[in-house]
Amino acid sequence: MKRADYQTEEQINRVLHYDIDPYVRLRFVLTATGLSNSTIYRLIQMGQFPKPFKLTENTSVWRLSEVKQWMADRESSAKSVKRS
Repeated sequence: MKRADYQTEEQINRVLHYDIDPYVRLRFVLTATGLSNSTIYRLIQMGQFPKPFKLTENTSVWRLSEVKQWMADRESSAKSVKRS
């Protein structure tokens, strides 16, 4: 894994201190969601996960807020199914 591919929680928290919505890379998304690479991209194809966008030719990123919202939505869905 290249150093640039890895974002630590400390690095993200430092950026959040400035009240901006940082970009996150795939490695962070995988760690945050606990999903595999193939599952993330399958969900994207199905329209069930936010699409990344190209920051540069070789770099795809997500907005942290979109990933967090997806996680919150999934948790809400799971809770409502459990109540039914």
